[in-house]
Amino acid sequence: MSSPFKPLVASIKIGTQTIGNGLTTASSISFARDVEEFYGHGDQGKPTLVKGNKHFSGSLEKAYIDKMYGELVLAGTAADIVFYPEGTGTGKQTITVKNAILNVWEFTMDEDAIVAEGLEFIGDELVFGTQA
Repeated sequence: MSSPFKPLVASIKIGTQTIGNGLTTASSISFARDVEEFYGHGDQGKPTLVKGNKHFSGSLEKAYIDKMYGELVLAGTAADIVFYPEGTGTGKQTITVKNAILNVWEFTMDEDAIVAEGLEFIGDELVFGTQA
């Protein structure tokens, strides 16, 4: 039996067109930056930390609507994934992973017959905004 959840809102946009919008049952966004330790010559002393590449990735699980998302994964189409952590409404926060490529699509069905799609993505920018 699945556990109760508080619905979250997210949407998937290509350009300005929303192609998927609705409640998600679980979602995550992660940011990571490579950091290299540079010691120079020898093996003594304190390292200099050098900033490396940034990584933006995440996942969301939502109620199944149609085959569109699976096709986007297969095509490698870049899209913006917009999260609404406070819900929708003017002045509320948005978190957008820009130019995300959907790299995993998973179709699941729980024991109580809830059908869902799991999507994973990697993007090239993370933008914090406010709904107009």
